[in-house]
Amino acid sequence: MAPNQPQYPKSRALLIGSAVAPLMGPARDLHEMEEVLKLYGFSVTKCSKPSDGVYLANRAGIISAWKALINQTGPSDAVVIYYSGHGGLTEAEGSEAGRGERRMQYIVPLDFAETVDGDWRGISDAEMADLIYQTTQKSQNVTIILDCCHSAHMARGPTWAKAINPDDYRQVMSHIRRMLEGMASKHAFHYERNPHVLSIVAAGTSEPAYERRFLDGERMGVLTEALTQTLRSAVGAELSWRDIMRRVRDRMCRTCPEQYPDIEGPQARLPFRLETAKGGGDMAFSVTETAPGEFALKGGVLHGLSPGDVLAVMPFEEGYLVQDKMLAEAEVTGVGPIASRVRMKWRHGRSGGLTPGAKAFMWKSSVLLPVNSFGPEDWTRELREELRSSAFIRLADTGEESESIGAVELIDSHLVIRHHQHYLVREWDMCGNRESPLCPCKMRSRGGNLWPERSVSWI
Repeated sequence: MAPNQPQYPKSRALLIGSAVAPLMGPARDLHEMEEVLKLYGFSVTKCSKPSDGVYLANRAGIISAWKALINQTGPSDAVVIYYSGHGGLTEAEGSEAGRGERRMQYIVPLDFAETVDGDWRGISDAEMADLIYQTTQKSQNVTIILDCCHSAHMARGPTWAKAINPDDYRQVMSHIRRMLEGMASKHAFHYERNPHVLSIVAAGTSEPAYERRFLDGERMGVLTEALTQTLRSAVGAELSWRDIMRRVRDRMCRTCPEQYPDIEGPQARLPFRLETAKGGGDMAFSVTETAPGEFALKGGVLHGLSPGDVLAVMPFEEGYLVQDKMLAEAEVTGVGPIASRVRMKWRHGRSGGLTPGAKAFMWKSSVLLPVNSFGPEDWTRELREELRSSAFIRLADTGEESESIGAVELIDSHLVIRHHQHYLVREWDMCGNRESPLCPCKMRSRGGNLWPERSVSWI
């Protein structure tokens, strides 16, 4: 176990690999995922070919393996369900499409080709949602990873027609309706709606996912390669899932730019844990060198950036802004809808060069929002000094009172923050923290007259 590796509760993973032709990557995918999950303390059950796992990755084997995992799971356990293989999507055509029928996604077990009328061998999204629901009834720490297509034009497998034969659609829907009769969560078609699930998918509903040969000559799923490499580098780093997936997307931009993975659920969590990352998984932006000495951020107007904003560039292993570990200051010089140009000012003697996975956190906003202040003069002066280091707000100047976003008010020893529409946002007893420079008792001991006869009302 690595020296800085956090301790985990019982951690169980079910790895499913369905290498239906012409796929060749699932076996390698399962091997790499197993090796990485062991670094995080997981015991692994594999469901694949007869020679590779305890369970066969046919329809019955996958469901049996999943139900066995549910039976073993306790309230504090971490659970991972991983699938590598084909994914499919069916939707109605013609007259069927106008009857409120929905798209149906499914995974493709090894025996999918044995489907006959009345015996469909896929596993639908509704069935998966029910199995996930049962899993989260045992533990709220559940991670789902699907390295497969959810699209009509599946690059990870044979071409599946988007507008399939309506008879086939009705067969699949009939199967789902029969299955729903015995399901625990008849309302839950989509596992993304389950608040206890962190889900990572290789591509969107109508987008392709790929496998390819990497440097060692073996084929792997592009998502699995990027995710396992990133998770290896993140052991002990206390990074959020949001940070992990940012690095995964950056890597996939190089290995397979046409594929874009997605993540749903509590992204501020630490990997395979219920705790959130320090800083709550603050928004960070990927930084890239577009040409020698020229840099860009993957964030723009739509992310709230403006010319003149200054961001702190941090190494990949840092999940929040730490000034003494900053690589550089990045000043925004040009802003587009989703990307910005930045000028670098290197820190700590660095002469240039980004470390792999470098990211930027907002540090100093070019547009500081005004807030009003009500309290004794000495206290207001101290507050103004404290806010000089704020990246987002400042005290309103004379004449700006009506444009402020809110107010900070000292009432006896209580600090009160109000929204500009007058309602209370938060209140603190400042004397409960004698170390605060804004503690009235501490300031009074320096000779200030900080006890107003009455509080000043909101204006």
